[in-house]
Amino acid sequence: MIETPADTVLGLAYLPDNKQILSSGSDGVARLWKLPEGEAKAEAVRAFAGQKGPILALALDPSGVKLITGSADKTIKIFEVASGKDLLTLEGHGDAVKALAVTKGRPEGRLRLA
Repeated sequence: MIETPADTVLGLAYLPDNKQILSSGSDGVARLWKLPEGEAKAEAVRAFAGQKGPILALALDPSGVKLITGSADKTIKIFEVASGKDLLTLEGHGDAVKALAVTKGRPEGRLRLA
């Protein structure tokens, strides 16, 4: 069970280890959770903040190292999952960012957002 400060959870994504999960919320914050064994509550590990509207979309890069979030504020942000560091903000989208897809690009290590 996850109890989050957000009024509404808008997205979920499992990390590759299947022991942690990311949530995005109506409060404009994405959160990393450690999943418990059994029926205990999930433990909040880290918050990824900085967007001014609800986070409508989230995705992980194929390696699970970077979190990409899309918001109603028309921005996309890229965070480092391990540290929570805000790596990049992409602005200029014409509308709310409602979906994200991430693929491995060439050269290796390059991300492609669609």
